Amino acid sequence: MDLLSEISFPYRLMEINNGDVFFALECKELSSFGSEDNLSGTFEIIYKCNGMDCHFECDISIGNIYYFYLELDTAYDIMFCKNAKAVLSSYNNDRTDLLMEFDDKCNCTASGKIKNKSDQYRSGIEFTMNVGQSDVCDTLVSIDKFLKEMHRIKGDMDFF
Repeated sequence: MDLLSEISFPYRLMEINNGDVFFALECKELSSFGSEDNLSGTFEIIYKCNGMDCHFECDISIGNIYYFYLELDTAYDIMFCKNAKAVLSSYNNDRTDLLMEFDDKCNCTASGKIKNKSDQYRSGIEFTMNVGQSDVCDTLVSIDKFLKEMHRIKGDMDFF
C-alpha cells in the first residue's frame, strides 16, 4: 500500500478555540500493519487552558474517527437543535472519551476525558467547553477530507 498522502502531516482534524480554552485533535502520521494492508494513525490531543499547554498521544483509531464523523454529521445536519450528540471514544476502554452535544437551543458543548498514552494512561485531561457553529462545520469538512484521503490510499472505507 502506498502511504504517500495528498494531505500533509500533522493533519488537524478538529480545532476548537473559544478564547479561554483551546482544543485540537491531530493525526500525526500514518502507518500500515498486518498482512491485509490495514491503515493505522497516531493521534495527538492539544489542550491549552490557564497556562497549561498539553500535547499528548491518545488511544483512538481511524475507525473511531469514522464513527465520530458519522455521528457528528447526523447530529449537526439532521438532528440540529434536537438534543443530539456525537461521541469519539476508543474501543473497549475509557482512555479517550469526547462528547459533542447540541441542546434544544442549538448550542454545542464539547466535554471529555482523555488519557495520555505516552505515560501508560496515568494522566490526562478532563474538560468542558462551548463550541461555535463554525468550529463544528470546520471539523466536519476537515474529517471528511481526511477520510476521503484514507479511502484513496486504502481503496475502501473498511477501517476496522
